[in-house]
Amino acid sequence: MRPPHSTRARPAPRGGGFAGEPNPLLVRELRQALRLPRLPWQISAVVALIGLGMLSIGSLEGKQGRPAQLGVGLFQGFISILLAYVSLMGPATAAGAIATEREGKTLEPLLLTGLTPTDIARGKFLAAFGTIALQVLALFPLAAIPFLFGGVTAAELIVAVAYVMIVAAVSVAFGLAVASRTQTLRAALAISVVLPAAALPVVFGMMLGFGEAVSRKKWPFLQAGGPIWWASAYTSVPFGLDYLLWLILWPLVVIGLPFWLFSAMTASNLAGANDDRSTAIKRWFVGSTLAVSVVGFLTCFRVDANSAVGAAILMQGLIAVLMLLGVTLIVGDPLSPSRLVRARWERLGAGPLRRFLGPGLLRGGALVIGCAMISLGVCFAGGVLGSSTGGLRAIVGTPSSTPGASSVASALAIVVLYTLLFTTFLVGFASFLRTRKASSAVPVARAWTIAFTVIALVVPWILYTILGSFDRASRENAVFAAPSPAYAYFAFERELKRYGDGSDHTIAALGASLAWGAIGLVLLGVAWERARRAVSVQDRIIQTTQRRLDEEAEEDEDDEAEEPKADAPPPMPGDPGDVA
Repeated sequence: MRPPHSTRARPAPRGGGFAGEPNPLLVRELRQALRLPRLPWQISAVVALIGLGMLSIGSLEGKQGRPAQLGVGLFQGFISILLAYVSLMGPATAAGAIATEREGKTLEPLLLTGLTPTDIARGKFLAAFGTIALQVLALFPLAAIPFLFGGVTAAELIVAVAYVMIVAAVSVAFGLAVASRTQTLRAALAISVVLPAAALPVVFGMMLGFGEAVSRKKWPFLQAGGPIWWASAYTSVPFGLDYLLWLILWPLVVIGLPFWLFSAMTASNLAGANDDRSTAIKRWFVGSTLAVSVVGFLTCFRVDANSAVGAAILMQGLIAVLMLLGVTLIVGDPLSPSRLVRARWERLGAGPLRRFLGPGLLRGGALVIGCAMISLGVCFAGGVLGSSTGGLRAIVGTPSSTPGASSVASALAIVVLYTLLFTTFLVGFASFLRTRKASSAVPVARAWTIAFTVIALVVPWILYTILGSFDRASRENAVFAAPSPAYAYFAFERELKRYGDGSDHTIAALGASLAWGAIGLVLLGVAWERARRAVSVQDRIIQTTQRRLDEEAEEDEDDEAEEPKADAPPPMPGDPGDVA
């Protein structure tokens, strides 16, 4: 049996899946984590602090004679503490999983064992998640304290703890993604702790605001408030389209897509420089675009007709952020697939779609523009169709007797077109910077793409304010604010509510968007020509090197063939061949 050409062609170990023997990396990591002397003391200290705090609050507030309200408050506080705990400890626990391997120079030998980057990422994730899950389960008995006061059901507790586990999984995946990118353990810990700590108040504020804005309006019979309102919603709201949309699809988008991204980034960062590090990221990008488009389209029909355009604008904002993220991720692609990736495609018989989602800067740019066109088209259709009282709304939408504004189509078209053309500019701008002949082209392209987006959003409004263009009497200076993508919302409001003669703002927004799109196409053309030349030079170098190697091999074969054969030794006396 011939040996495999590389370690990638070896049969995958049984530990790579969930059946058979466990992942060997998972076993090693769990042994190291569970044998730490500080782990039992850490769990005991956390349980004691939280338990004593809950009992103290219960004993002090229980004298007021409102046990049910106290039970709900303790439940809200307990679940909030658990969410904050796993959000901070999850990334910190996972940050050292890969950073220590890189610092100890053991990551490269680990990649040579035959485990794929996906297997390594899976083993690291399951080990870190198992450690966090053990700590959460140790805290679980404290949930019995709110039951002493009432106001909380067992179903609500199960739903809340399930969400705590899901948030813990996302936190661990985030920590692994950061650790796989950084070079030192100190940097991984700093980023993994600071970013979640800064995001926690924002996330809890959004949870509370969303609960007040949506749950109270859609389901006024809900009694539970606070940031953990969703635990009561899952157990009280009857199953239907609203339940499917607000309690299943939107949580999948908000929680599932980041988890998918972090997992794909971890596996991509662990792969070699010549491996396929782009397909997983591009699959996530396509899946995220489709998910946001479908969920946003359905949302436009499950709100009132007057609010459908607002849902469409929210969907457009999410798509714009997703496109910016896609540009910053795809700009890290190589100019063309490596020989290793091409050989693997040939061996596996990869189709056109798989090749299109593979490495390649210009392929990635075309993918971003194509996804932007599709998603923004769905956004436009959802806003226009959702603002009517008949048609598709009569089938999947909520009943509405008052239609939306008649100018929804023209107003929404301004925002959608501006977003599409500015996305085209960002793709061209990032590709133009990426194709420069510099070793730092990728970080420079990413930094300048984000910086220029912020500059384009803010600077035109500063000029507009300085020139006094917010005065209704002086509209001739609207051109100074039109280059800002945020100006599309200003023109949208003017067109939607028919404030005076909105044609000048509409024309300014359309002109600026067309200018952005034209500049982006020019930059994209320059980047395409640069990439074509660079790839041609690289292919010529490879062909020349391969030809020289083939010639040297042929010369060696000719030299071996021309060497004279050694004379046979004379026969020994007494051999049968001797002639007397």
